[in-house]
Amino acid sequence: MAANPDMVTMALAQVEQGFAAFALLANAKKPITPNGFKNATRNPDWIRTQLGAPAAGNYGIIWPEDTGERVLALDLDNGSDGRERPWQDRLLELIGRIGPLPATKATTTPSGGRHAFYRWPADVPIPPGDELFGFTVRWPGRGYLVGPGSSINGVTYLPGPTHDIAELPRAWVDAALADRRRKGGDSIITVGGAAFVLPNSIPAGRRYPTVRDYVASRYNSGLSEDELWALVVAEVAPRFTVPKSEADLRADFDRATAKLVQRLGPPNRHTEAVIPAGPLRDAPLTEFISTPVEWLWAAWLPRGVVTLMDGNPGVSKSTLVADLVARITSGRGWPDETPGTGIPARVMWITTEDDPGRVLRPRIEAAGGDASLVRFVISEVVFPSGAGAFRELVVQRSSEPAGLALVVLDPLFSHIEAGVRTIADAEMRKGVMNPLGDAAEAADVAILVVRHFNKDAQASALNRGAGSLGGIVGAARALWSVTVDKEDETGETKAVGVAKLNYARAHLPLRYRVVDRVPPGWVTGTVSGIEWLGESSMTIDELLGEDSRAPSAVAALEAVLTSGAVDAVLVPGMMRGRGFGDTALRNAAKRLGVVKEKSGFQGRWTWRLPDKDVEDVWDTPSTSLSLTPACAGGDQTHTSSTSLDSLRIAKGVQDVEGGGSSRAPGIARAREAGNQPALTVVPGGQPPTVACHFPHDHSTSWRQVAEGRWICVICAPEPTGGAVS
Repeated sequence: MAANPDMVTMALAQVEQGFAAFALLANAKKPITPNGFKNATRNPDWIRTQLGAPAAGNYGIIWPEDTGERVLALDLDNGSDGRERPWQDRLLELIGRIGPLPATKATTTPSGGRHAFYRWPADVPIPPGDELFGFTVRWPGRGYLVGPGSSINGVTYLPGPTHDIAELPRAWVDAALADRRRKGGDSIITVGGAAFVLPNSIPAGRRYPTVRDYVASRYNSGLSEDELWALVVAEVAPRFTVPKSEADLRADFDRATAKLVQRLGPPNRHTEAVIPAGPLRDAPLTEFISTPVEWLWAAWLPRGVVTLMDGNPGVSKSTLVADLVARITSGRGWPDETPGTGIPARVMWITTEDDPGRVLRPRIEAAGGDASLVRFVISEVVFPSGAGAFRELVVQRSSEPAGLALVVLDPLFSHIEAGVRTIADAEMRKGVMNPLGDAAEAADVAILVVRHFNKDAQASALNRGAGSLGGIVGAARALWSVTVDKEDETGETKAVGVAKLNYARAHLPLRYRVVDRVPPGWVTGTVSGIEWLGESSMTIDELLGEDSRAPSAVAALEAVLTSGAVDAVLVPGMMRGRGFGDTALRNAAKRLGVVKEKSGFQGRWTWRLPDKDVEDVWDTPSTSLSLTPACAGGDQTHTSSTSLDSLRIAKGVQDVEGGGSSRAPGIARAREAGNQPALTVVPGGQPPTVACHFPHDHSTSWRQVAEGRWICVICAPEPTGGAVS
């Protein structure tokens, strides 16, 4: 197929001005070339070949990196920064503040915007990022633009009046650099004593960036490439925590030095690039209106800001969210019994993981929600390019009848464009979290962003989510963590807790389990639902970490009941005295299999440890035991020469350890030798009247074996070979 001659003529005209061109799809902005704009060329024959492809119709342009010149393109458009002000008004405001702009080459876009081209000074580093003055910017080798003559839906990109590409005035350059610094963008390396500090220790993931930054920091010193290489070998490489081979280090060095002139301009041995700070402003705090926080769910989900919800796959995050959505759309109360508004509100759900017809709607309706009040976003939502459209949609829906209370974005990383570094604080804050927060504030809605855990199982709740800490968690106003409930040995119970909350004191996590529910109108089949089980006795960090409170609660309850049945009314107070609440008590009782029984028709309820099975042990090689008095509160050891042949012992009984009040007074227990069971003795005094440390039916089975020495005759019916001493 022959290429469109008019399109070829327009593309070659751009090449004559220094651009490179490549083919795009007809009526679209998408490249047809396998490597996108990297296949841009100045060769007329190749341009004709590309534009002659069957799918071709439009073309794109870039300013090549190999020209030695640096031409930027400002994409002046109403939607560039997600605001509603026309781009002309914003540009005029900038001109009034910074100064005039010279006439330059430009293209008029179908939307009425402009692509304006300027030359960036050779002696100033190109700042990072893809934005200047609130407009999208294209740098050499970083993105492309649709060329004049191309058309979308019948509207053509038109070349402006004939102008050469003008130099961007120095006042605008300085203002651009100052703007980057004020916004906390990535640092601009400017060379000089304070521009870069070489760290003492360089982890594996920072080896190439450190080589790159170190080389750039020494660039203006006038050193040769060989001298720079020698410095990298002598100063940088010895600081790597994980060494690199010389070949790999050289590859990093060559990569870092390949485009120094394009990135940093010609070396300047005597001066540093100066970034003006601009004027600073302040105001009395009383000028700001004192405003209370509005809650969708008190102390959990604030309105007007972003809340994160982190968790591993398998903890039923989407089922949990469906339960919350059902409560909002029905006006019901919250899982912690906080009352609801009683007024149904709308929800917007954006997800790439759950089917709206097979999963979301059935779960919401099975939980008692109104699916007609839930908006499912069909379009692809990605940040940062889709930030403006996202904000517009959220604000629009919030102004409709019944309002909009909650927006769910699930999961976060499925809605971030390729190329955005999710571990980079500045990129995540600027390109993703700030636009989300801006939309939440503008629409006065709560935005709940679902995120997966990283692989660091030892990290705290604040550090468990994947991606940047400062850019994601730092920008969010609240953070939930969802995990398995360590107080439930079955693993069926989960818990959700608040790990960060800027506006109130966080409560203890809430426990829940997943149950089967039948949606309205279904004859067969079920969907997942949530059954809430009340507060956990552990914090969210304790649930996430290697915490020992649950085992301690078990040991504490065992110590309370170790001397026999205890009045059920007294047990909670005894456990509270040991630092455990009602939830921990219930879970410990379940783990121990506590027997709850009533003595007589009018008797009181008591709690006791369950009876343990006993068995005969015939093959016991050891003939001596090390005994620790449980009342001693220390490691005092007694020795028995008693033969253990033919002893009957109780198996599966916890040893009494830990000292202090957790030990049963008056009871000593022989520690096990290897895998051997233990012998119980009672040092001094009269025998206990309630129970020994073994099963309840041993309560009166004591025999004196020496002066002041007693044993349980069931556990040791006939000690031989000497008395216990």
